[in-house]
Amino acid sequence: GLVVGERAAGNSLLAHMMADRFEHAVWLKQGVLGGLSDLDARSILIIDGLETFMGDGGDAVFHALEAARAAQAPVFVTSRDPPEALAFRKPDALSRLRAGRRAEIQPPDDALLAAIAVKLFTDRQLLVEADIAHYLLRRVERSYGQLADLTAQIDKRALEAGRSITKPLAGQVLADFEAGQDNADRHD
Repeated sequence: GLVVGERAAGNSLLAHMMADRFEHAVWLKQGVLGGLSDLDARSILIIDGLETFMGDGGDAVFHALEAARAAQAPVFVTSRDPPEALAFRKPDALSRLRAGRRAEIQPPDDALLAAIAVKLFTDRQLLVEADIAHYLLRRVERSYGQLADLTAQIDKRALEAGRSITKPLAGQVLADFEAGQDNADRHD
């Protein structure tokens, strides 16, 4: 199976959940094909972050998929980008990825984004008033990754300042965050 979703959408969490369902999981790691000989029908091959394996034109992915096919082991792949958007040197790798089931994690709607914001703050053991979360959600890009980055920056700024999270603090972090994003976009 293949799951396509943006950064921080839960791709790796799904990969770990899938790995837990099998007796043995072989994880393809960047540039390392070790462990492929351990694949058998009771194990699973996990490729988490397909886009990170494209430095060699996807050759490592192709060899891993071949090893899984020979061992009759299922494969679970996560990617930020659809495989068709990646530059595979061997068309067989792309066709094997297309042959499996695919799911796409869609961008969050407002209700899900609000729940994620609460979870991100709670994970950091931060109590934030609902009006602050709503203030941020009205102003932030609808993106799992951007919300995670913004939450981390707000937490950092509150710790550095030694104060609780207030709307003015959140607003300042958001303004600085957006200015940093604008500068990064200009340098790309």
